[in-house]
Amino acid sequence: MDASVLVADSDENLRELLKHVLEGAGYAVVSVADSVEAHNCIEQVEFDVIVCDVLLQGPSGARFLTEVKQQMPQSEVIATTAHATLDAAIESLRAGVFDFLQKPFKALEVLSTVSRALERRNLLTATALYKACQVIFDTRDPVQLPERVVRVAADIMRADSVALQLQSPEGALHIAYSVGIKPGRAAENLQSLGQWIAQSEGDNRSPKLLPEDLGQDSCFVGVRAAVGDQSVIAFPLLSGDRMIGILFLGREPSSKAFRKNDMELVAVLASQVVLALENVRLLHQIVLTERLATIGQFAASVAHDIRNPLTYVHGNLMLITELFEDISRSEAGLPPGFEKILSAIAEALVGADFITDLVSDIGKLARTNEQGLLSCDLNEAVRSAIRISGTTVRKKAEITTELGSDVVIVGNIGRVSQVFMNLLSNAAQAIDEPDGQLGKIKVVTRQAGDQVFAEVSDSGPGIVAEDLRYVFDPFFTTKPADQGTGLGLSICREIVNSYGGDISVESTLGHGTTFVVRFKIAK
Repeated sequence: MDASVLVADSDENLRELLKHVLEGAGYAVVSVADSVEAHNCIEQVEFDVIVCDVLLQGPSGARFLTEVKQQMPQSEVIATTAHATLDAAIESLRAGVFDFLQKPFKALEVLSTVSRALERRNLLTATALYKACQVIFDTRDPVQLPERVVRVAADIMRADSVALQLQSPEGALHIAYSVGIKPGRAAENLQSLGQWIAQSEGDNRSPKLLPEDLGQDSCFVGVRAAVGDQSVIAFPLLSGDRMIGILFLGREPSSKAFRKNDMELVAVLASQVVLALENVRLLHQIVLTERLATIGQFAASVAHDIRNPLTYVHGNLMLITELFEDISRSEAGLPPGFEKILSAIAEALVGADFITDLVSDIGKLARTNEQGLLSCDLNEAVRSAIRISGTTVRKKAEITTELGSDVVIVGNIGRVSQVFMNLLSNAAQAIDEPDGQLGKIKVVTRQAGDQVFAEVSDSGPGIVAEDLRYVFDPFFTTKPADQGTGLGLSICREIVNSYGGDISVESTLGHGTTFVVRFKIAK
């Protein structure tokens, strides 16, 4: 890193000497003669190290090094004096200075002290960066990841505004989360800037410190207008050649502008963000695999269910045939068994309807990739889930329902059915009644204001308190390894959140568990 050093001393010869020595070592040096000049410098530019005479007075009359350490806590301060005393040393240390040099000093001594100060600053920065990355990777909820990334970036980079743009499968960029971005024109400018970077190639797709990295070509006019007077870092998030999104960090004109050194910190942070986002992408792939596995698992159950109604249809049709043959051979009109014909026809219709419902439900479950704003009857989704999962669930529990009216929600019926299939399956697996007795599962739907609620309750043993906070985390499960992947409830939350709703759980040991699902009502 090219470090910058501010030298503040009233001795002109000493200032020139320090500037010559430090510039010879590769540092960027600014020298000032008094505290007024020094204050003007630190208000505009961030320095890595400040070498300051302890006797330099600030505008407020206080020692300048005390004021500068309060104003720039991230900078390391080295105090110098020609009259070293114990009191002066103690005062300097209390002000938070890194080291204390007595004049006259040798060039090698100055270089060594500045070098050690930089090492300490870099160590503190690396530690803060490590903790920031740890916070990102400790985010177990994919839904909260964009917010966590933005807030961590704002904190570690001391940015006034941060936005994380992510790319959809269709290639369009959208702001996943932001802080400090005003709605309206500012958001539109950011969107335009992101699209420009995403559509660029070669060097134009590399990280940029704006507006410094923009050329004078007329094609950059729109980009300059989007940036305005801010200092902006635009960092594309790339996985190989594939763009995942863009991380934007901005500082207002009243704040110190970003430096090239800041790009190195953002590069480390961005690499960790890419890893975290890629983990989410892989999780979504696993979710898709789990969804297909769920369809296959219940398809086998449905196939078993279909055999019974087919038997009804076949047997009753045979009976109808025989009865009509009797009628055709009789001269006495309708035989006494005519009521049996009607009954047989009714049973055949029941069987045929059941087959139709099952086939329809499987079709709806498979059609989960419909686009746009959808609406469905929540009660229909619940009934569909009960029909499909009924064979396995009814072996463990008796299902009862209290289905309210006017519960049309925003959502796809296939995906919403999948939520309740998972909840019913989990409820059945939780029930372990003695002597083969059946437990109880109850499903309630109701409307409240502009929201629709569904509750799935079971009479199982409940969930221990320390596990409640993790039940929606991917891969968390209390089942044996061969009985579950720990993705079912994570999938439920993903589906419900995608339609603007949420899901929560309430449980008490010995008194069962209730999952509460909230949906947006369809206008």
